[in-house]
Amino acid sequence: MKKPKKEKVFDLKIFIQKELRRSFKKTPMYREAKAKAREEFFVQAKNGNMMRRVHYKCATCGKFFFDKPGAKEIAVDHIEPVISTKDGYQNFTTYIERLFCSVDNLQVICNYKGERDGLRSCHKIKTKLEQEDAARNRRIKNAV
Repeated sequence: MKKPKKEKVFDLKIFIQKELRRSFKKTPMYREAKAKAREEFFVQAKNGNMMRRVHYKCATCGKFFFDKPGAKEIAVDHIEPVISTKDGYQNFTTYIERLFCSVDNLQVICNYKGERDGLRSCHKIKTKLEQEDAARNRRIKNAV
């Protein structure tokens, strides 16, 4: 027997947040952060011609990763999280101000799927630490 599917409830706040994050990827700040981490190099093809390759340096581990469609290995990350780990979500105005920040608050870090050499990506590690910090702060806030 199949379990009946739960109806998805439309959440306007989550919908707007997703759209804002998607539009952030089209901003000059996002492109500038990627350009800072970008490095080009040339390799020789089998036919003898030189081929240009582009990779990006992770701000955390210093390794190089590619940004190919369907196999994105990098993420443009906010150094100071968009949703504060201390205060949590406040309002849309604060969310938008922190999301569309200056390039000084952005970094390119690795974000590959799974593990490589037994290591997780820097973005997954940073996100997990931020989530743990936020949960700890919520517990402290609720205890008071």
